Amino acid sequence: MTNGGITIKRSKNVVIRNIQFDELWEWDEATKGNYDKNDWDYITLEKCNNVWIDHCTFGKVYDGVVDSKKGTTGLTISWSKFLSGDSNPEFMKAMFDELENNKSSYPMYAAIREKGLTKDEIMKVSSPQKKTHLIGANEMAADNKDLEITLHHNYYKDSQDRMPRLRGENAHVYNIVMDSENANELKKLIPTKISSSLKSKGYKFGLTSNGAISTENG
Repeated sequence: MTNGGITIKRSKNVVIRNIQFDELWEWDEATKGNYDKNDWDYITLEKCNNVWIDHCTFGKVYDGVVDSKKGTTGLTISWSKFLSGDSNPEFMKAMFDELENNKSSYPMYAAIREKGLTKDEIMKVSSPQKKTHLIGANEMAADNKDLEITLHHNYYKDSQDRMPRLRGENAHVYNIVMDSENANELKKLIPTKISSSLKSKGYKFGLTSNGAISTENG
């Protein structure tokens, strides 16, 4: 499945299996690299019960890979792969060829190029997935107490954050491989001086290593 995702609401006993998702990402000029304009997730679940995502493969996505919201409970994600943009080099190259050939239309990209980074370096830094699993969309929501997710036997390649991002209730995570060695190396491509200069212009360009975060008694 390319260029689209799946949204499921008010449903129970759903199995999503053996699907490969990809090519639902674009360079974010609108929010200066914060990736908050397009609500593009590969899978969004709202008010669901007992959903099993199994043996699926996910490429890089604009927003969240799998987001579970509004009291969804009994979500299991197993034996799945979560990959970075470099798993689809043709798609990423086409995106960055567009940026390179039309710099005047992409001021953030042009500003990063002016700092001395090459097109390939910017593409590499942009490849790791920013947001993975959001569990509970809003802080202090009443239905956050109902959220439950199990993650097991999954592989995460260069995922930066939200593995998961848990707002309340329980996450059961075991037999997981999270490999961010490549993403950590890519941080070296952005010297502190360049990073500070871009931040002063409101641009968010870089890599984080937050892993899993729990709040609200999660």
